[in-house]
Amino acid sequence: MRPLQNTIKFTLLLLLTLSFSGCFWSDKEQRESITKGWSPKTFFKEAKESDSTGESIALFEQLQAAYPSSKYALQAKLEIAYRLYKNEDYNEAISNLNNYIKLYPNHFSTPYAYYLRGVISEGNLVQF
Repeated sequence: MRPLQNTIKFTLLLLLTLSFSGCFWSDKEQRESITKGWSPKTFFKEAKESDSTGESIALFEQLQAAYPSSKYALQAKLEIAYRLYKNEDYNEAISNLNNYIKLYPNHFSTPYAYYLRGVISEGNLVQF
């Protein structure tokens, strides 16, 4: 009876080992890192130089996700609002600026956020 129990234990152990090792033999592609190996400065530069508004906003958002505490991430928030303004998405731009002002009331660039919000609001009111 003893050899049968050992055989069952060995078989179960072998099946568990094979099932767990199957997870490592996956042919799926690995996801690309969100940073793409770029520094915050590189992200910012690429986003600023992009001709496409959608692409530049996406790069600024990736910058914020990858490096949330960098100085470039804070500036990216303002850049997104500016790009939205240029793309005539006024409500979303103002919403982003309001969030920025609420989160960073004492930051040195907050006056610019107030200024841009005023420009967007004024431009949105005066249409001929």
